[in-house]
Amino acid sequence: MSSTARWWPRLVKPPLRLARRLAVRLVRYWVARPGVTRASRPAEAPVKITFLLSHVYGMGGTIRTVLNVAGHLESEYDVEITTVVRRRERPFFPIPPGATVRVLHDKRDIPGRSLIRNVLTRLPSLLVHEEDWVHGLCSLWTDLQVARMLRALPPQILVTTRPGLNLLAAQLAPPWVTTVAQEHVSYQRHRPGIRRAVARDYSRLDALAVLTHEDVRHYTAVLGDSGTHVVRITNALPSPVPPSAVPPEPAGREKVVAAAGRLVPEKRFDLLIAAFELVAVKHPDWRLRIYGSGAQRERLQQQITRAQLDSHVHLMGRSNRMVAEFAKASVFALPSYVEGFGLVVIEAMSAGLPVVSFDAGGPAEIITHGHDGLLVPDSGEERTHAFAGALLETIEHPDDRARMAAAAVETASGFDIDAIGRRWDELFRMLTR
Repeated sequence: MSSTARWWPRLVKPPLRLARRLAVRLVRYWVARPGVTRASRPAEAPVKITFLLSHVYGMGGTIRTVLNVAGHLESEYDVEITTVVRRRERPFFPIPPGATVRVLHDKRDIPGRSLIRNVLTRLPSLLVHEEDWVHGLCSLWTDLQVARMLRALPPQILVTTRPGLNLLAAQLAPPWVTTVAQEHVSYQRHRPGIRRAVARDYSRLDALAVLTHEDVRHYTAVLGDSGTHVVRITNALPSPVPPSAVPPEPAGREKVVAAAGRLVPEKRFDLLIAAFELVAVKHPDWRLRIYGSGAQRERLQQQITRAQLDSHVHLMGRSNRMVAEFAKASVFALPSYVEGFGLVVIEAMSAGLPVVSFDAGGPAEIITHGHDGLLVPDSGEERTHAFAGALLETIEHPDDRARMAAAAVETASGFDIDAIGRRWDELFRMLTR
């Protein structure tokens, strides 16, 4: 590494931190218009809720669960979905029919952009935390649009959906706006800079919704007696799965292990493929189907080919009909070490699949070992063999698999959107009364 490469970050970071602090203070001062209070909302008007997402047109568990909740609440609230960026012509998931969508930065190739916009979109964001991946989507242009949006908000509830946006709300939301932040990943997955910012700024939030009991403990300890209400509200199934869509076990099922998620390193599909290599030796009539897209697709395909598993392991691409795909399989596998909750877990369970997962994070709060799935101990270097052993256990004991499949459907019913929607409604009513 050259001396310039070593010293450049040290020279750049201090002035950038100073610029960020200054930008936050200036925007906070500009946003806080005088004469507006939370009581300014007409009493007879429905409470407005704005969900702020990074990219509502994309694909991901956070997007899906937020749209589920927004669709459920639209009958009682005035719901708006604001997306920081838009990069697709059509949304991957359907937008609730009663919700309006506002786009702050349309990244599609639209002619006629102004010179100022062109310049600002090429400069990095000063408002979004640099350790949140959403920082790469943002720019000084999105900073300007977010600031304008916040300043124009009437008294309402603002729900933000990831750390970078949560910190924006905590630092910049005007005092007449009720701020509710969602955390969709485990506290322990946050990088050190995010954790420091959380400890410093989340105390400004009115409420923080997390997915696990473990995160309730973490955030309660971090925030102390700040007054921020920390509550566990899990993700929800979009709608109940009709019994006719769940074929009996094992009749109507294929000899398939299903998995789904973004093809990125933290999902550990490389480990799953290695584990299934051991499964295929004993049960060559079984197949592994992995649904999803992402940067690791080519690398995973190369791993499949090197292991001579092309006829056993298939990368299926993305699907917006996952429950129907799950209903064809017999087992669901979740190989990631750390998972905030796992909407895909309850979707698989709703389709009658027992789940094999590592005993960590959110899945461990959903799955009861031996009842509706198997939890694999994190055994260090033996992870691959341990995971393969759990898959073999479900494959080789069809009666146990059928029992766990039936229990999985019952477990999933506890995450119905009506039940989870009531939790959100209770929180919003508590904050606005």
